[in-house]
Amino acid sequence: MPLTEELLAGFAALPSFGKRARDRARARFGRTVRIVHRGAAGRALPALGRGDATFAAPERADLQRGDTWIEPVEPTPTGRQAFVERLVALRTELADLDEVAFAPAPTSPAGPCALWAVAAARLALPESVRIAARFDVLGTHVAQIALSFGADTLEGPITAERSLPLAGVFRPTETSRPALEALVRSAGAEPMERTP
Repeated sequence: MPLTEELLAGFAALPSFGKRARDRARARFGRTVRIVHRGAAGRALPALGRGDATFAAPERADLQRGDTWIEPVEPTPTGRQAFVERLVALRTELADLDEVAFAPAPTSPAGPCALWAVAAARLALPESVRIAARFDVLGTHVAQIALSFGADTLEGPITAERSLPLAGVFRPTETSRPALEALVRSAGAEPMERTP
């Protein structure tokens, strides 16, 4: 079966399709998950994450080491077809790049489409490309589930911990580093150590 048909058929068999993608991610990256701070994705898609910022992407995926390409996916049959065609085109463009990431971004809330898009990206793109689950786009719970569908990176705006007034006790917000690390651990993975 050609790659395009295989990826599209994965939507109808999402659990087994996701398992194949998860197994491929674990074979390449093990059970470690990167947690990356980036600015909010916003509505201008496709977008490019570079450093702490996220901005509207140039016409071509001109990626540098550490960048993330954020690609929109419409949760419709036509949208999924266009997304797969884009993945097949990017497969060649990203073949020689190392330490770049790709993040599917559904244009409207649709959990199954988001998980399918993560799995499709993992299976279509070169092994060296990291697949990011943008928790600002998907929500933290769908992003956590995406770790079982081939994502190896959680990415988005990481917030500071809150402290209770007068007591000075820290309490993690849902998108603080400690909360995201707990999310990764509860998904059966280990957060990658922070680099200084």
